[in-house]
Amino acid sequence: MGVTITVGLEDKGLSGLISDLQAKIGDLTPVMKQIGELMVASVKKNFEVSGRPKWRPSMKLRKNPEDKTLILHGDLSTLFHRKAYNNRVEIGTNVKYAGVHQFGFSGVVTQSVNRHTRRMTDRSGRVRSVAVSAHSRQARINIPPRPFMMAQDEDFAAIEELLKRWLRK
Repeated sequence: MGVTITVGLEDKGLSGLISDLQAKIGDLTPVMKQIGELMVASVKKNFEVSGRPKWRPSMKLRKNPEDKTLILHGDLSTLFHRKAYNNRVEIGTNVKYAGVHQFGFSGVVTQSVNRHTRRMTDRSGRVRSVAVSAHSRQARINIPPRPFMMAQDEDFAAIEELLKRWLRK
């Protein structure tokens, strides 16, 4: 499940500016593209600073403080798309697990484990191989919400400035 945010007519008192712009110059798609770029940069910043407001640290981060919450391979923090329209822009990601991190998840999942060989070291330091049969297991998962796809108050000030600049053209 991906996640999308839309900046449009109803947001933070910008509807008047957007309506004025549409009446004056018609198609707002070019300025909506600029707003989309601004919002993608803002969402990426959420990852760089581990959330705005700060996210609850992941278990992995507690073990290795050099890691960042929600950044393992970088897919979630970099794979964004944007689509500009005449009166809005949509920013989203198709990363399957995005919704889990955005909104959180608590429940039981079934994990499938393929047949494999596990290498184990015993107390004497001897390494031995153990065959593990294919099986499934259930695990209780509790992932707190860490909203990354969100506009900050400072973004709305920057969007307002972009719209005013566009209107003065």
